[in-house]
Amino acid sequence: MGLARFPADLAALVERATKIDLRPCEAQPSEQALAGLEARVLEMLVDAQGLLHEVHASCETPRTTCPVPWSPQVVMAIIELRQCAQHITDGRRAEPMSRVIWCDTAIRRARRGLAAVENAIADAEHLAPRLESQSLLRASLRIRRCYARFSAAVTAEGAPDPPPGDGRPAHAWPC
Repeated sequence: MGLARFPADLAALVERATKIDLRPCEAQPSEQALAGLEARVLEMLVDAQGLLHEVHASCETPRTTCPVPWSPQVVMAIIELRQCAQHITDGRRAEPMSRVIWCDTAIRRARRGLAAVENAIADAEHLAPRLESQSLLRASLRIRRCYARFSAAVTAEGAPDPPPGDGRPAHAWPC
């Protein structure tokens, strides 16, 4: 059966992480709300680590052809999730907003790590990926490239004018 059995479980865990609601803790986090949030996040992290351990173990069986280049992704995701769980557990005496921030960080790291592993498995098994793993990275790189072009143009010749007739406001810069 190979690795093809994992993408659905990985996608379900990402969906579960997405549904953890931070809003009750953002404005005035009560101890009860924080404890509930931390418990949900820690439970999700434990389940995610367990699933990633299964993926990693599956990669080490002789019957499975595991693409070596992405095996470290699984290990790195496990390490990141373990660190997040440790921060949440150790930080229970920290100020409330720090605790909310660590929960948010853990959720984002879990989503990103699980999606990267799911995409790698989809590639290896020649399946369509269920999750988008690079959307934030692509957007960030696109913004940085646009800013670099804009900054270079301003430095070289002053504030540039946008191309005429493209329908953008006069202050817009084409990227």
